[in-house]
Amino acid sequence: MKRTFEEAYSNIFSEAPNILSYILIIVILIDTIIKRTLLYIIFFLIFYAFFFFVGRRLWTRTTVFKVTSFALGLGALFDLLLGRPPLHYLLISSVIASSMSMSLHCRDGVYLAPVVLTPLYYLYVGDYPLAAVAAAYAVSMPLLRKYLAGRVKGSDALCMFSSFLYSSVSAEGMFDHVFKPLGVKDLGKIHLYLIEGRHLVVVSDFHPGPFRNVGGGILVEKLVARGLRGGYDVVFIHGVGGHERDPVSSDDVERIVSEVFRAASSMQAVDVLRGIRPRRIEVGDVRLTSYSLGVGPPLAIVSRVNSASDDVPLDVAQRVDPRGYVMVDAQNKFDGPLRWDDDDVASLQRALDDASRAEGCRDFKIGIGRADSSLVDPLRLELGAGGVAAVVTDCDGQKSLLLIFDGNNMDGSFYRELRDRLSGAYALVEAITTDTHASTGMGVGGGGYRVVGSGIRREELLKLVNRAVAAAESSLGARRGAYRVLEIEADVFGPNFAKIRSVVESYKRLGALAVVYLILAPLLFASLL
Repeated sequence: MKRTFEEAYSNIFSEAPNILSYILIIVILIDTIIKRTLLYIIFFLIFYAFFFFVGRRLWTRTTVFKVTSFALGLGALFDLLLGRPPLHYLLISSVIASSMSMSLHCRDGVYLAPVVLTPLYYLYVGDYPLAAVAAAYAVSMPLLRKYLAGRVKGSDALCMFSSFLYSSVSAEGMFDHVFKPLGVKDLGKIHLYLIEGRHLVVVSDFHPGPFRNVGGGILVEKLVARGLRGGYDVVFIHGVGGHERDPVSSDDVERIVSEVFRAASSMQAVDVLRGIRPRRIEVGDVRLTSYSLGVGPPLAIVSRVNSASDDVPLDVAQRVDPRGYVMVDAQNKFDGPLRWDDDDVASLQRALDDASRAEGCRDFKIGIGRADSSLVDPLRLELGAGGVAAVVTDCDGQKSLLLIFDGNNMDGSFYRELRDRLSGAYALVEAITTDTHASTGMGVGGGGYRVVGSGIRREELLKLVNRAVAAAESSLGARRGAYRVLEIEADVFGPNFAKIRSVVESYKRLGALAVVYLILAPLLFASLL
């Protein structure tokens, strides 16, 4: 097993265009003033009207503004830097505009409008060579689509690449339609733990991926946001399964979220909490931490000793007897090989067997707290909407701590630092992540995303931890709770995720061709002609 998906994706996707979209509007205004022309304003309105038309059902006006600024601003930037006449680099703007609109309109051909109309402008200003090149783009873009579709099996590759480009500029109105045909219906379990009628712990077998703003990539954010509106503090925990359990579209995510809160609204936190004593068990290369929330089945948090702690595969979970536990993917060790062989499965079963002999608590208390990370990580490059949550339990006077970071995996040294710092105050300390893919593609160096502890200063992360723990400690008490398990039907990728993986792996070979065609070649032609 390799992280090919994340590594390839990181080569395509970055945050830079999103930031540039704000800078480039200033460039457009500077060009307008220096060159004493209204052409940039006129074409800004034309591009805005075009994007408003193609994205009118999905894109907000903010999104239309951002993509307009990015597309037209790139051309304006080169006009400014290279001292060319107004809109000399319109070709690169029109190609980018066609590409981003392609993310929504691959089939009906409206995406070609910018490159079809651009030759008319060049003819109007008497630039015949660039008019010929622009006309060639209008003809060649559909041909390139057809060529790449034949080389990259399972997807319209150029449309998907265009969707990646668009989504790096704006996070809204992503390209669900690209993936909907790949969806297969599946029943996924979601375990709900309601503590004191306010804290809602959601353990989901639906995977919060595959990447930012696509289907399950918005799952955690939607749950947290809906919870805030409904008076619930939602703590998301990822169960078992990997990308085969990714909800395909935002519609499927909405269905899951609606079912969760429909069930939560009918739950009554009346059961007195009675937990079991937390334990950490290591068998072979498997580390299992049993952790009770005082109601319903306790959690069996699965991580690894030497291997990377990644998704607990669905077939692995189906080969073991959970012994009354709800299995949880810890996703808290990024380094090491990715593997689950027969010995690992046997080790997991022995760990679950051992955990089943846990002692009950005569006196059990629980407290849940959260720290908002928006000031520390405003762009959500490393931590998502869930921030940092802490669950403190007290079993017969012995305290334990579970930390949940809304991120995707964890730097091993940060994990060890957390345990070293907090083990003096707690008999057991465990730290996990939600495995959210809300920031996938933000990584540098081929990671595909930034794992928790790799980007944000450790001091800032530890402050968040301290705030979450303090909030949990302040609410620590003998609480009441309720538990319910749901089975929700939604369209997920299932075995079709292999097609997505194949597509992304192909981009490592063919992505450079798309970059040259869409960005570098228009720049070169406009510079030489």
